[in-house]
Amino acid sequence: MRAFVILAIVGVALGSEEERAGGLCRDIDDSEINRVFATARVGATAILGQSCPSFDIDAVAFDGECKALVRQATCYGIRAAKLYDVEVVDYGLLRSDVRNMERLGNLACEKTRACFHQVRNAMQVCINTNENFIDETIAAAETAYRENLETRVGEFAKRNKGSILGDLVNMAMDQFSSAEDIQSFIEDHLTDRVAADAIAAAGEIQTLAQGWCDSGCTSKTAKFLRGIFGHMNGGQCTDASVFCGDCQERATSFFARNSLPCCVEEVVQRSIQAYDYVVERYEDTLYRYAEAIRERMSETSIAEAMEIKDRMVREFGCVSEVCFDRNENFLDETIAAAETAYRENLETRVGEFAKGNKGSILGDLVNMAMDQFSSAGEILSFIKDHLMDPDGVAAEEISDFALDIWDTAQALCDEGCTSKATKYLRRMFGHMNGGQCTDASVFCGDCQGRADSFLTRKLMPFCVEFIAQLNFEAYEFVMENYKDTFIYPYVEAIRERMTETSISEAMEIKERLDREFGCAYEEILGKVHQNLVSVSLKFDSNSEFCN
Repeated sequence: MRAFVILAIVGVALGSEEERAGGLCRDIDDSEINRVFATARVGATAILGQSCPSFDIDAVAFDGECKALVRQATCYGIRAAKLYDVEVVDYGLLRSDVRNMERLGNLACEKTRACFHQVRNAMQVCINTNENFIDETIAAAETAYRENLETRVGEFAKRNKGSILGDLVNMAMDQFSSAEDIQSFIEDHLTDRVAADAIAAAGEIQTLAQGWCDSGCTSKTAKFLRGIFGHMNGGQCTDASVFCGDCQERATSFFARNSLPCCVEEVVQRSIQAYDYVVERYEDTLYRYAEAIRERMSETSIAEAMEIKDRMVREFGCVSEVCFDRNENFLDETIAAAETAYRENLETRVGEFAKGNKGSILGDLVNMAMDQFSSAGEILSFIKDHLMDPDGVAAEEISDFALDIWDTAQALCDEGCTSKATKYLRRMFGHMNGGQCTDASVFCGDCQGRADSFLTRKLMPFCVEFIAQLNFEAYEFVMENYKDTFIYPYVEAIRERMTETSISEAMEIKERLDREFGCAYEEILGKVHQNLVSVSLKFDSNSEFCN
């Protein structure tokens, strides 16, 4: 808690950085940044100068682990102050700021923990060297408030008396005339139960924030926001402070084709759970506070507060309806709609194809599928009977496998594997195109020879080797676990219902695939293995290779 004293000082003046060369500080004049830092220095000297003379805000906040974060956040604050200095904020303006928010968010994920430890260590030095550090710092903060802000706050409260904000400021000034009043209020109301809940909440927030950062949620959210803000900006949706109505309709059309990132939805759902928990445990206390505040507010400020409350409830209801409401019949209704679309648009043509190609492998398979599955209900029953076994093992394995594929795909995207693979394939295909290699559907023979000469000289990108290895491992896993219990029994069942001609065609295709796959396996996976062995030998035989 004490570590936030210095962060609060910087926050009042605005806040943070990355490296000066670019980022959020590009095109921001140094004089603007220096004015913010100068204000923070004055505040730090006024509040900590007597209680901790050794404290150096430049070393703690403007250098080391906090340097980038503090400078970049300062620049973002300067940018935002200029960007949003308009009468009406629309979604186009919000969209233009998403890139800045993404940069600052990702930097916060990278730097906040280390910066916090740096600030906490500095605060600990102050505490260790002055046993009265806390009391003296609070007294200095109170003095700084009285000398610099109290008069202006009082003038604001007097000028805005009768408004909700003016009445609340007046009440706060009456209730808390000194730091001791604030401390007494906290001690009176901070029960063991409240303290325990606060500690638990802090732990939950830290876990949630870490999960957010680890999953790359800042960039996922930024991509989503750019999409929805761009879609919503236009038509009659011209004011981002009003969601219900035209903006809601545009958001609904966007959500019809796009989903909220799972990491965002998790944060929202956890927030709702936290809100429900607070209401359940502290509803009576909150109600008493609300009534005590209400009794001291003017009629005009009460009316203003009720108007704000009604509007917030209405707007939140519209947002919730678009983003978070769930249709419990979604799956059944979607399947029924898909079946209707199939019957109206495809069933006749599929039947004609099956009839026209009877006796071929594809024709026989389509006929068998049409006989076996006359409705979506029969498809679902088949899946439940053969995929969802009583213990859920097969379904769980498939789910885990799907998640593994997703994680792998995300990692490959992060590594830029698409561009690496494309570049490699262009060169490989150019090398193979020529001589007796004239048919890309036939790999064994001349094409394999040309591929071998290329692979011998050009190492495959590691991410592509990784994909190839995973494909082979996935194939082996499926055959090992489902060959006897699932695959072979169904192959035999299908074989019994096929014509002799389609069986002959299937066997011919199988033999060709086995042959081609064998050549590819030998060529590609063999080279992958050789490369790995070669790298391993270099590591073993030459210690300098590791340096």
